[in-house]
Amino acid sequence: MKRSPLLFSGGLVFLFGVFLALAGLPFSYIFVFSGLIMAALGLFISPPPSVEPEKGKKFCWYCYEQIPDDAGICPHCRLKQ
Repeated sequence: MKRSPLLFSGGLVFLFGVFLALAGLPFSYIFVFSGLIMAALGLFISPPPSVEPEKGKKFCWYCYEQIPDDAGICPHCRLKQ
């Protein structure tokens, strides 16, 4: 089973909060609790599925609409690819 990136980032936020607590800063508990919550949610929430364009299409870099693979200009936003 693939783990959510939320688990990893929650661990980093938690470790940053512990570092701040060791430095004696008063707001470090916010990072510690946020990291714990993020890590706990990362255990239970699965990452979203990746979105792939249809065959023969790609996503526009700017508006994220599906456009033909050979399009040089997006027909939706009119920007060059």
